[in-house]
Amino acid sequence: EQVLSNTGTTAAVVGGVEQGSAWRTNLGLCEVWGEGVTVRVTVMDELMAELGSKDYTLRPFENIQVNEVATKVGGTSSLVNGAVEVAVISGNGRAAAYISVVDNGTGDPTFVAVAPQFPSGS
Repeated sequence: EQVLSNTGTTAAVVGGVEQGSAWRTNLGLCEVWGEGVTVRVTVMDELMAELGSKDYTLRPFENIQVNEVATKVGGTSSLVNGAVEVAVISGNGRAAAYISVVDNGTGDPTFVAVAPQFPSGS
């Protein structure tokens, strides 16, 4: 399952967050269940130290994008190999999230789901 909720997995972290002259990272948040949800977005540096956090409330089926999330939420204009955590803090909705790391020179984006990671046993 790649969604976050109060009744399942409440939080997920993804690395690879970049902000600077070569790259920028945008964060997408989507409510996919049809009920409101509030998520807390936390930006961390390469050592997983918190740089800042901000809460976003999503209406049913709302999609938002936080451009340059390291700057807007983390308060930094320079970040290499950072991370972002998305955590459901209230509401009955389900949140899906992704980061898009964009090459500032070409405008080419990538897509990385912010999803719970489960170890695969053998």
